[in-house]
Amino acid sequence: MEATYINQILSSVKEVVDMCCGEDIQKGNPYIKNSPYTADDISVNIGVTGDLKGQIVIALQKDIVKYLAGQMMGGMQITDIEMAKSAVGELGNMVMGTAAIKLSQIQKTVDITPPMILEGKVNISNPQQTITIPFKTKNDMKFEVNVSIGY
Repeated sequence: MEATYINQILSSVKEVVDMCCGEDIQKGNPYIKNSPYTADDISVNIGVTGDLKGQIVIALQKDIVKYLAGQMMGGMQITDIEMAKSAVGELGNMVMGTAAIKLSQIQKTVDITPPMILEGKVNISNPQQTITIPFKTKNDMKFEVNVSIGY
């Protein structure tokens, strides 16, 4: 997994979340997760096909799902977890759509699958190595982006 490709995805996460949620998210230190790994509470899974293959899993706790959804809606207080999950799924779709454009600019054509929202603790297995990048919001809420892509 080349850093150039991961960086396109990570810059897309920051760009989209900051723009859509009025945030200034900060990236933590990346680390490697062994497969299978467990994703907490809610995960947004998006498949990648084409020149690169694999998946991106955005893992979040319910409180940050509601927070980000509320921020997407102008700062509303969100209590409906189903609406919040839908909003965060769309946020993941926008992140990976942006990443697909950035990857095409460096001659890598990819297609993405619609986001799949999983709730509860789930085990995720990948044939590729998973690089996990933690992010935190301006109010110290945390989420992770798990990148598992290869050729």
